[in-house]
Amino acid sequence: MQKLSKRLLWFVLLLGFVVAGAGCKKRKAVQKEKAESGVLDLRNSDFSRNYTLNGEWTFYWKELLQPGSKARKLASQIKVPGSWTRHTFRGKKLPRQGYATYRLTVKLPKERPSLMLNIHRVTSAYELWVNGKPLASQGKVGRTLGSSAMSIQSQMVPLPPGRTLKLLLH
Repeated sequence: MQKLSKRLLWFVLLLGFVVAGAGCKKRKAVQKEKAESGVLDLRNSDFSRNYTLNGEWTFYWKELLQPGSKARKLASQIKVPGSWTRHTFRGKKLPRQGYATYRLTVKLPKERPSLMLNIHRVTSAYELWVNGKPLASQGKVGRTLGSSAMSIQSQMVPLPPGRTLKLLLH
């Protein structure tokens, strides 16, 4: 009987450690590369893991720029990810509704694998160009609420080859 009690105690202790350990998660590695002033430099990356496009993107409020077009207004920098409602433009907080263009240049190493862009569940309309070519879109982007149509989805899209990716998003 005493043997059975010891075995049961060890089993309960072992089970407790397994259950406690199952609730522990590995810490995510913090990505040191962040976009600064509209540029994300990944030239020294080995692509053995996933990278985010987080950081400061160039931002043009109330402009829907096309690839290769010049901005009519001054640009500012905005933190991505995040809502533009946390951003101030010319001293004023931006409203929930509106339109804008985001730009980011990604510098890549000479030798790199094929890359994919995972666009997580976006609850808005957008159009994404990479190096001047349309790459992904969802819904209908417009200047007014009536000319826009929201959509919600995720996408995984291949990125073109090359050492520089110029992303334009609105």
